[in-house]
Amino acid sequence: MLINETTTASSPFKKPRVSSSVLQECGTRQLQQSQAEGMQTICFFNGDDKEEPFIRVTCDLNGRMWSRLYLFMTSVCGHFDIKDYDIKQKDTNEIIDIAFDSLLLPGMYTITAKQSTSRQICVLDTYRESRIIPRQRQNSESQVSTPRTSTFKSRVTLRDKGACVITGYTKRAQACHIVAKAHWNNQENLPQSIKRLFISFPETINDVRNGLLLCPNLHGAFDDGDISIKYDSNANIYFVVAIDIAYQKLDGTLLWLPPPTSLPLPHPDLLDFHLALSVMKHMCAAAEYDEDDPYSDFDIPQVQRVEAY
Repeated sequence: MLINETTTASSPFKKPRVSSSVLQECGTRQLQQSQAEGMQTICFFNGDDKEEPFIRVTCDLNGRMWSRLYLFMTSVCGHFDIKDYDIKQKDTNEIIDIAFDSLLLPGMYTITAKQSTSRQICVLDTYRESRIIPRQRQNSESQVSTPRTSTFKSRVTLRDKGACVITGYTKRAQACHIVAKAHWNNQENLPQSIKRLFISFPETINDVRNGLLLCPNLHGAFDDGDISIKYDSNANIYFVVAIDIAYQKLDGTLLWLPPPTSLPLPHPDLLDFHLALSVMKHMCAAAEYDEDDPYSDFDIPQVQRVEAY
């Protein structure tokens, strides 16, 4: 949460500054094409359904960090203690012993409960039955300003000191809703806990706790679920989670956020909901989309040069 230059070299996270070269590379079509050539997948099956994986994660030849794979699974399947389960190669049934901070190679794996009392890992009905609502992305010039949205923008900008919370850049930083306004307009798709949370906010969907300041290309990536953000309550930090491997270089980047004062910081429950929807959209076969929605298949935005302050 409170990140400064004292971040140590031993930290598993990256200091909260992203170079312009990294930012320009992330999400570009050239990077996507080069990665597509060597694209691999990690598929997880549970003990009951070995025909269809409950989660499918794209990766390169090196695989993905197990800690990140565990985060993806728990975001849509609920918390589970991995010590109660065996991870096996699907084809050979060989048990895999993997450390939390090591890479899991591409392949197909089953996660099986060691005891009959442990539940099978699967996507929770909360997300399985939800319809993913795509966002209507608008550029800053075409956005219609209302008193509520103007207040939202000004409060998020004030709290985040006018700088993108991922890069620290100030040029054309935009106030981004964590949970899209489309979800509030279709409340039947929201979990009750999220609905109750918004009702408790004075400005509901336009509350500052539902906002982040992001530069334009990362705003688009966040809206598309290509990246998300996680709050770690133990370390008291916010960090970037790369859903699409085109943004892998941003994974683990700590956020620039000021000490909490009169304006509260992004709400962890809203970030968790965004993470779950992003995982559902990109990694779970159970996700459903409105095929007639013109915004259901966004293009990756072309990265534009930004200037550091």
